[in-house]
Amino acid sequence: MSSSDETTGLTIICVGGGLAGLAAAGWLRKQHKVIVLERGKLSESTSDYGMSIVSNAMNLLLREGVDPVLLDSVLFTHTWMSNSDGTLIRSKVFDTTETFGTSSVFTKRNKLHAELLRFATSTETENAGQPAIIVEEAKVVRIEPEEGLVMLKDGREFRGDVIVGSDGIGSATRGVLFPEARVKPSGVASVMSVVPLEVIRADPFLSTFVEGVAGLSIFYGPSHLRASFFPMDNKGNIQVVGSVPEDEWTEQFDAKQTSILKGIDPAYALDKFEGFHPSIVKLFGSSISGKHDVWRIRDIDPLQSWSVGRVILIGDAAHATTPQSASRPFRSHASDPLFSSPAIEDAEALAFLLRDLKKGSSSSSISAAFATFEALRRPRATYVQETSRMGGGMLQGEEAKRIGPFDPVRFAKVIYSYRGAQGALKEMEEGRSREAEAVVAQA
Repeated sequence: MSSSDETTGLTIICVGGGLAGLAAAGWLRKQHKVIVLERGKLSESTSDYGMSIVSNAMNLLLREGVDPVLLDSVLFTHTWMSNSDGTLIRSKVFDTTETFGTSSVFTKRNKLHAELLRFATSTETENAGQPAIIVEEAKVVRIEPEEGLVMLKDGREFRGDVIVGSDGIGSATRGVLFPEARVKPSGVASVMSVVPLEVIRADPFLSTFVEGVAGLSIFYGPSHLRASFFPMDNKGNIQVVGSVPEDEWTEQFDAKQTSILKGIDPAYALDKFEGFHPSIVKLFGSSISGKHDVWRIRDIDPLQSWSVGRVILIGDAAHATTPQSASRPFRSHASDPLFSSPAIEDAEALAFLLRDLKKGSSSSSISAAFATFEALRRPRATYVQETSRMGGGMLQGEEAKRIGPFDPVRFAKVIYSYRGAQGALKEMEEGRSREAEAVVAQA
């Protein structure tokens, strides 16, 4: 099918209207009727931040007409790693266009979210199918996986052939499917602020990181102390991130039952990073808002499965990852402090594997598609989780030995070269064929 038809396509409910949910809706609407249930208002995000879209995800988005101009994006060109005193350890050109065929960029989360909303709902895109239906203030209180039923707090009910749990690290959907699964604090918190580009340009030391280049600058201190900055957009906003041990904030996180503490006095970061290069310390005192946010960095252990009945988890709901793949000096860049690519990849892959299913498809055919999705996506997602935990110093003993040392060349080849589910599925099937041939040859 080239476009959705309400009489032939599946009805698919995406629980969660964040990046994963809207990306999934954008791809799924081509063949199916899609309903997105968002617990709040899409226009009322209070958690805007800078992020990267690396070549693997950027390639998928560009194919679908996502516009880098509308993202206010900045081309990602370099990474720099330095000691806390400013001594450069390593600099690296980060040119994914030359190496992997697609650029990588920096943008704001809310800009990407707006583009994904357009992807999911635009009536002007050719062969895009029906626009997804967005239902706001839809607080889910019950999900029946076998029946494909979602019930809201206000009494409304939605039935679908497939339910996609795209509701993030605190996923209510995951809580229904796997109530024993728990979100795990990493022991690290991130102090987040935005500073004007002019502050960096006016500083003789910092200006070398922004004149004619744009990238991720990381400064390593003792223990979990780390400072970094990178462009948020082409409007002169710079994201500054300070990684600190969480223990000083644990009581507040737990008491307020939140993962983000807002309105924090910059004096905390100024004191914490006092031993860093003076120009880095100055960044923490230059916040546009005059305040900082403190984020609790968390992930989840690998789940036993990503699906039950007609429900499938994607993105952070399935495999939340700590944003610390670049937190050791020996690493090449794996991700900036906030990384979107796994959710984008999941969304495209799920739509590809459900593309031929139609209204009335048996539960067994849906389960078979889910099984292929998980076989295709789980090894990759687990690899990103493990390398992120290794980068954050979260792996010890036998687990660290099992994973082994980080291989930046392998990481780049595996992650940045990804070009979508069709090619990945072909590679997986060819690999299985070779394994079967090897078994026969040994018999």
